Amino acid sequence: MLWRQVDAKLAARRGEHASAERLGRESVALAEETDMVNQQGNAKADLSEVLELAGDAAGAAAALEQVVER
Repeated sequence: MLWRQVDAKLAARRGEHASAERLGRESVALAEETDMVNQQGNAKADLSEVLELAGDAAGAAAALEQVVER
């Protein structure tokens, strides 16, 4: 999970938004399969950052809302 989160954020900063979002969503999906609530929150927070860097403010906000719900 963690390597996907890091790669997603790096890809987003390089402007590779499609790849970044894919990696971020994969990380979230993997985290959701566990009972590690902190890791789930971290994965969603990182996805939010990736979406924000891609210009998807609504998606970023939605991801952060899910973090708060956890």
